[in-house]
Amino acid sequence: MTRDAITRQREAIENAQAAVAPFVAAWRALDSGLNDADRVKFDHVLTAPRPERTLWERSLSPANLALCWAKCQMEEGANDALLAYPDSGVTFAEELNA
Repeated sequence: MTRDAITRQREAIENAQAAVAPFVAAWRALDSGLNDADRVKFDHVLTAPRPERTLWERSLSPANLALCWAKCQMEEGANDALLAYPDSGVTFAEELNA
């Protein structure tokens, strides 16, 4: 790679990380309001067939269910923001784990 290409790649990574940073911060803030049991329940809400999903939704408090759905919106927003930087290699999951 040329020096110019390396610089462009580095800038793309930095820009992608900056674009996703507010979503990561919001995700962490929302996630702090949930316990591990609620996170597991919500995973079932996302993956279970419809009749079972309703039961899982009812097992979460309305406030925690709202937090979980808001986390989904954060993830979608972050992924949408990263569409502007397709060559950066940055992902929302990696930024959450950083």
